[in-house]
Amino acid sequence: MIWIGIVFSVGFLGYVGYDSGMQTSNFISAGAMSSNHATIAKDCASCHVATEAVSDALCSNCHEKNAARDIYDFKAHYLYRSNNFLRLSPDSLAQNTDHELECFECHNEHEGRDEAITQVEDSKCLTCHDYGSFNQRHPEFEFARKSLPDDSTLAMSHIRHIVFVLQNSNGINNVGELFKALKMHTLDFNYFYEGACFYCHNPNSDGKTFKNISFDEHCSECHVKSGAIVSGLPKSNPALASIGVETIQQMQQRGGPGLVWTYALNPRIILDESGEVTKNSITHQDPWILENLKQIRKKLYPVSGLFDLLNSFGDITESDVDSVYLDAINTLKQYADELQSHGELRNEIHQLNILLKDAAGRLAVPSSARTASNFQLPVSRENQRLSTEQKAAFRQLVNDLTSPDGPECQKCHIVENAAFRRIANTQRVMRRAEFSHGAHILEKHCVDCHTEIQFSEESLQQSVEKYSEFKLTKSFKIDKAMTQNLPKINSCQECHKPKQVAANCIKCHTFHPDKRRFSGPPVARKK
Repeated sequence: MIWIGIVFSVGFLGYVGYDSGMQTSNFISAGAMSSNHATIAKDCASCHVATEAVSDALCSNCHEKNAARDIYDFKAHYLYRSNNFLRLSPDSLAQNTDHELECFECHNEHEGRDEAITQVEDSKCLTCHDYGSFNQRHPEFEFARKSLPDDSTLAMSHIRHIVFVLQNSNGINNVGELFKALKMHTLDFNYFYEGACFYCHNPNSDGKTFKNISFDEHCSECHVKSGAIVSGLPKSNPALASIGVETIQQMQQRGGPGLVWTYALNPRIILDESGEVTKNSITHQDPWILENLKQIRKKLYPVSGLFDLLNSFGDITESDVDSVYLDAINTLKQYADELQSHGELRNEIHQLNILLKDAAGRLAVPSSARTASNFQLPVSRENQRLSTEQKAAFRQLVNDLTSPDGPECQKCHIVENAAFRRIANTQRVMRRAEFSHGAHILEKHCVDCHTEIQFSEESLQQSVEKYSEFKLTKSFKIDKAMTQNLPKINSCQECHKPKQVAANCIKCHTFHPDKRRFSGPPVARKK
């Protein structure tokens, strides 16, 4: 019996040695690896440290090309598409330390080649987020819960545009005849005007989201046409300290960054007669109007700081701070490009471009030092040397320069403090959730979910016939171009519930929300 035990032990050890030496690991393996990790299935050391569990650092070696875990760590998750660094305070981190999980606790391996290791169970999420199920205890969406205000700042309504789009796309101007023709194709009223929705809301290639609204593509057919002008404006006279606008020649004489366009523009489109200025051929984002607004702001608010690098102002959310910095960096790049023709500044421009590139790269790393305060227009610090009459004259000049009846700026935009209100054009509100329009469009009409946009044949007809008189009846609402034209959670819960449509956490959420951003300082990488 002893010899049998010895032979068996030797055979066993020999098999284990052969199994390990040939790197098949069939004996000691817990099971087949998923297809995600099949190429390293024979290299246990890729994931395992001897006598220990799977190492998160080894996961990071592959998934981040370093062992720092700056993208996949819990700090990156706590930021979750925002720059809210309160979530990274010691007190906040201390509250969650006990709940933090290792990589392998969510991504279970050795369950077979077909195992989807990214399909994480709800129980892993509920260790921190005690919401129960989606259709019972999930909190209301943030925009509805906090009653977030309209942040689009566009004076535009869907109900005013829907018929115009249908008229243009069908070639029928008479509203009654238009509806009659459309009804010949379908009895579903919702169906025939949804084509107007997609006229402006063009889906991205993935079908999930929509492209940003483009003035040139979606608005220019009707707004700011080639004949748009602004006229009768007083001309600025620095010698007399008079309040007025600058002509192109005056801008060229004054000089300064961002004025190269003045040499490419035909001076004849600016008429200077008897001290009054008229500009023909107004364009969208007209550089002459924007430059004059900037000069007016400098007179009203002499200490405007970094705001001079922007053309618009308004409230900036934590998640949008970086976009403001990027706008400022792009403005400085434009200034640098304009100086390229000055050979004596070649070295300085080269160094400036290096700094700007480095600054843009740093936006990939969230930082509590980046705030919107540096870019706020100091409206509370008006020029005390200006009289009340002078301030009023400047504001009247701004109104005339952007008049809805002239260049049409105020027909769509809100102008305050000699600046345009910033437009939220990303069309994204649910920053912490993923939503696919493509997965829903076959089941729902647009207004089944976007209930703030209320259409009927009567309201659409009135929007054309009586909108200019502002005599629309109160039986329906005039919606605004607001990003909160969205459904509340109860609309989603009608379908996403047990025994119907999946309602698990990862259906809408991801733990690693933005793999392009780091939660820690930049890591030196090999070139």
